[in-house]
Amino acid sequence: VPSLLLLFDNCINRDILLRALAFAANLKKNMNNEDSTMIQDQYSEHSIFSTLCRDSTPFAQKLASLLHHPDTEVKEQVVRILTQ
Repeated sequence: VPSLLLLFDNCINRDILLRALAFAANLKKNMNNEDSTMIQDQYSEHSIFSTLCRDSTPFAQKLASLLHHPDTEVKEQVVRILTQ
């Protein structure tokens, strides 16, 4: 799962980056539903869920750096993740 974080980088192809951000945003949105407490307890700390949805400092740092990306859509997806 740590290699997954390599997708959230300014050097990654824009289309791939946007898809990775959309995936993370959708995962976080679904995990924030009313039944998420039970679902969250089912995942280990090394799961994709834990890396992208729980308090993951490396992922948060990646998102912070993407706020300075030159592409507007990338920034919008980052904001979407951060505000969910």
